[in-house]
Amino acid sequence: MKCQRYSRAVAAIIITVSAGCGPAIHHAISTPPESALVYFTNETLDQADVYAISASQRTRIGTVMAGRTEALFLPSALISSSEVRVAARLLARNGLIDTGPVQFNAGDTYDIRLPSVGNNLLILPARR
Repeated sequence: MKCQRYSRAVAAIIITVSAGCGPAIHHAISTPPESALVYFTNETLDQADVYAISASQRTRIGTVMAGRTEALFLPSALISSSEVRVAARLLARNGLIDTGPVQFNAGDTYDIRLPSVGNNLLILPARR
């Protein structure tokens, strides 16, 4: 009887610890050598599909849920082009909201914020 209680307690502790460590490990992200990293913060109430757009292609780089920040990588194929726009399409709205043309280099890290009001994305070099 004591052994069964002990086993259940150990199992509960393992589950709790492993579940608690999952999403909190954002600081250990390293940028692949030929890409750029964008921390995208969605401050709206809608899900945002995020795209990287160059003159020749448009690539979906991720989805960011409402009120969340996600680390998204810009592929090396897009970085090699002269200018890239990072754009968001909100689930409940038509059209794209973008940063305007930005020159990304391999290894760059940026913070991009989609505020809850307005129709623009704010982009700054990341401080992480």
